[in-house]
Amino acid sequence: MNTRGRVAKNSIALVSVIILERSIGFLLPWYIARTLGASAMGEYSIALSWLFIASPFAIWGFDLFLLREISKDRSKLLQLTTDAALVTVGSIAITSTFLGIIVSFFNYPPSITHLLWLIALFVLPLNTWSLLLEATIKGIERMEWIAGIRIPLTLLRVAISLFLISMGISLGAIFLLLGVYYGITCLVYYVILRTFAPAPTRNGSFQKVFRLIPQAFPLAMIGVLGVTFKQVDKVILSGFATVEDVGVYSTGAMVIGVILLLAPAAMESIFPSLTRIHSSSPQRMPEIITQLMRLVWFFSVPITFIVISTAEPMIHLLFSESYSDSVQIAQILAIAIVPAFLSRLLYRILLASNNERLTLRIAAVNSIIGIGLNLALIARLGLLGAAIAVVSIEVIGFLQNLFFVNDQVAHIRFWQPLALPFICAMISGGILWYLSDWSKTVALLAAILAFWGISFRSGLVSKKDLVGSVS
Repeated sequence: MNTRGRVAKNSIALVSVIILERSIGFLLPWYIARTLGASAMGEYSIALSWLFIASPFAIWGFDLFLLREISKDRSKLLQLTTDAALVTVGSIAITSTFLGIIVSFFNYPPSITHLLWLIALFVLPLNTWSLLLEATIKGIERMEWIAGIRIPLTLLRVAISLFLISMGISLGAIFLLLGVYYGITCLVYYVILRTFAPAPTRNGSFQKVFRLIPQAFPLAMIGVLGVTFKQVDKVILSGFATVEDVGVYSTGAMVIGVILLLAPAAMESIFPSLTRIHSSSPQRMPEIITQLMRLVWFFSVPITFIVISTAEPMIHLLFSESYSDSVQIAQILAIAIVPAFLSRLLYRILLASNNERLTLRIAAVNSIIGIGLNLALIARLGLLGAAIAVVSIEVIGFLQNLFFVNDQVAHIRFWQPLALPFICAMISGGILWYLSDWSKTVALLAAILAFWGISFRSGLVSKKDLVGSVS
């Protein structure tokens, strides 16, 4: 299969997984927020945030490491996967211990503390090994296997979770079931790899296993720092505000979170192809980067318009009018969609070109600025401060990624991938704002059609761009 075919297949498979899985998974927090209230939603969000923060420490960057190295040489599949699994036994133990120590300083109520211990001792280990095996499957570009496994299992998990909540079972059972889900995916991935994956050979000895730790260190720190700045808003907010306030904020962020999760799936699907192109034909990188950035603008700007226009009726319909404070949170966070998608694209380009240390520097700056902004803005503006901090960090991260890609990978001509789409977005955004007082539906349709029309007329995108992004 040629490069365009592989990218199309991988993109469809991974994006389908994310769309279907998150659509199904959306039912669980929605049901918690709607039936149990903002306080229970706050407990659920705080516990998940700590799981997301602990996960990159436990996996130690081996998800990205395996994806990159196996895509280069599939004969190393068995050796690298086995060695990574052995190393993560120690990283999981250390992470679980520190998680228990750290959360004790937050003085959470017993209901949240019990959830966090359940995560540390049961959910986190199984999640880590599931991610490792999933990275191996991505490395051999069999994303359709992931789709076939995760979608039905997620549907079953959510259905059982909704039933348990309707029966009055506590949130602890929901996280216990989450751990079981990770365990089953781990087992299925293992069986499939042993049965259908290319027959690899294992070279070397287990004495060399720990040499992987420093090799994966930059990727580990990228993951740690990247997740930290994404979750720091909820963690810091839980220290300043009530659990109910965290629930209100998390409800507003929920829709944006589902959309932003599409970005890593789409970018990971093209990552193996970017790695090969950079190794074999680096002179093609400027053209490919420009083309991909134009496409990101073409699809992400209309999504931003849709979220801003429909946030109020959507939140009132899905949750209730008691979550009115969540509307403004969602509208502010929608501004982060475009820079977030662009940033994740440029981040994968830096990784594909073996610039892990630059991405580590970017993640470190994002985390430091993120912690400072959240502390300052949350203390002053509360929930709105947390949302403004998220948007600011995404913009800063995008600008950093853009600078280093232009400096280290390929010189980018800024007019087509940046200036022109920004102007198109501002004109269309003005149409949306001007017509909104008359009819939000007409305003939304007019803004999207104007943006796409200007994009085609100005040459921002063409029919050829929409047929295949990387060839």
